Amino acid sequence: MAKAATHAGSILELASRCATGCAAPFKPEAALLLTDIVLKRHGAYERVECLSVSGTDHAHAHAAASLAFLIKYRMKNTAGTLGAYLEDAHLLHAVIDADTAIDNGFRFAGAFEVAAVVLQLGEAHSQDVRGGARFGKYKHL
Repeated sequence: MAKAATHAGSILELASRCATGCAAPFKPEAALLLTDIVLKRHGAYERVECLSVSGTDHAHAHAAASLAFLIKYRMKNTAGTLGAYLEDAHLLHAVIDADTAIDNGFRFAGAFEVAAVVLQLGEAHSQDVRGGARFGKYKHL
């Protein structure tokens, strides 16, 4: 069991299960905590003594985090509003992580979903997604 707790692939597998509710409770927040461990951000990695993360694991963690953030965005009553387009942190983090995964060589189907949500939201509210200040700098996505 100790090996599984320090294996990036196992942590990402559990993150995926938490994000989807497949063979684990549906808990997007837990998925984000687990991806933070692999990405070594927000101090979450301090909970694991020894964790070797390959470039592939790193890119996969960004992809998983992107989808978990998208789920959290969609669960809000404000999803789809102009306010969400302009200010929602979960939507922005979904874009940032998807863009980073692609920049690191991992093109995943969920990135198209993240891009579609942002493009549709921008179009619905007459916003310039590709050239705008909020999302325009994420060119890989």
